[in-house]
Amino acid sequence: MTWSGEAGRARTVLGSRKITYDDVGRVRVSEPEVSISHDHVISLAVELLKRQKFRRLWRSRFPVLLLDEYQDTSSKLMEAIRDHLLAADSALQIGLCGDHWQMIYDEVCGAVADDRFVLIPKGANFRSCDAVVGVLNRVRPALVQAVSRNLANAGQPTDVVVLHTNSWPEGRGKGHYKNALNDDTQDAAVEQVQKFLRGRGWHLGHGSTSILRLTNKAVARAEGFSDLLAVFEFPDQLLKRQDPIVDMLAGRVEPAADLVAAGRKTVALETVGWPRDRVKKQEDKQRARIWLQQLGQHRGGGTVGDIVEHLRQFDLLTPSAQRALGRARPRRKRKGMTSASFSFVTDGTHSRLCPISRCSGGTPTTAARRCCRPSTV
Repeated sequence: MTWSGEAGRARTVLGSRKITYDDVGRVRVSEPEVSISHDHVISLAVELLKRQKFRRLWRSRFPVLLLDEYQDTSSKLMEAIRDHLLAADSALQIGLCGDHWQMIYDEVCGAVADDRFVLIPKGANFRSCDAVVGVLNRVRPALVQAVSRNLANAGQPTDVVVLHTNSWPEGRGKGHYKNALNDDTQDAAVEQVQKFLRGRGWHLGHGSTSILRLTNKAVARAEGFSDLLAVFEFPDQLLKRQDPIVDMLAGRVEPAADLVAAGRKTVALETVGWPRDRVKKQEDKQRARIWLQQLGQHRGGGTVGDIVEHLRQFDLLTPSAQRALGRARPRRKRKGMTSASFSFVTDGTHSRLCPISRCSGGTPTTAARRCCRPSTV
C-alpha cells in the first residue's frame, strides 16, 4: 500500500482518538487513544520528511538541528535527513555530534560520509589518564587524542592492563545473547578480575573501586533483586517507576518512612496523602500515629501486598494505583473520611486502628483479628 493509502487508512482508524507516546514500547488501540512506540516515531519521521510542507514547517520552527550520538540514528532516518533536509537551498543548519566507532546498535547509520558536512575534530580527552590515552592513540591512530591537563591524575605514572574472556570456551549464551557470558560465568569472570587486582595491591572496598554492569539484569543479580525485576514486563516499570504501584511506594511510602525515622511524623502523614481533616484533635493524632506504626511493621516484615492493602483500607492509594489494581471507585460527595470513620479495637494488650466499615458487626476483638495485624501502643 502506498503512503497516501496508509494515511487514509490511518485517518479511518484514528478518527478523533488522542495519540500518545509510550516510551517502553507498549502499543495499544483503545476507544479514547492510540499509543505508539519509538519505532513508530522513526517511521513517521521518515515519511513526513518526504513532504515539502512538513519540511517547510520544520525549518520555520527549528532552524538548527543537532543529532547527538548520531552514529546510532536509524539508517532510514539518516537517509531521509540527507535526501530531504540537506538540500542546497535549505536554510536549515544540521550538526552531527558523535563518534562512529562508538556505534552500539544494528541497523543504524554509523559513519556518515557526505561532503556537505564540515568535519570539526575534537582531540581533547577529558576522561582518561596519559596511559589510557596512549593506548587509544595506538589503537586508533587516525584520531589522535591529548589528555586534558585539568584531570586530577594527568601526568601521573600508571599502566594499562586489558583483561578479557575471549578464550573461555564454555558458558556462552544463545539467541539474542549469543557469545555473551551466562550469569554463572559472568560471576566467575568478575571474581577472577577482583583476585587479579587484589594481587596487584588494589583496594576493592566500597567507594574505592566501581564495577560497571551493562545490563539491568546483571545489576539486579549483583544487587539481589533479580526475582523482583522478573515480575515486570519491562525493566523501566521498576527502575524508572513507570509502574503506578512502584511509583506510589517509591514516591510516598519510602519518603514517609524516612520522615518517621527522622521524627517528622506530621510531614510523613502529608507525604502519604493523609487528609488534614482526619487530624482535628489529640485522639486523631493517636490514630494517625498507630497507622504509621502499622505501616512501618508492614515494611519491615510484610509484603508489598500488605502495604498496598494498608493504604487501600484508608483510601490512601494514588489514583493511578487504584486504576492499576482495578479498584478505582467514584469519589464520594463528602470531602474525605473524617476521624469518625475510624475506630480503635483492642484485645486488652494491643490496640489497632481500623476503618469502621471493615470492623462493624463484630466484637472489637473479633474485628481486630479480621482487619489488622497487632500493633503495640
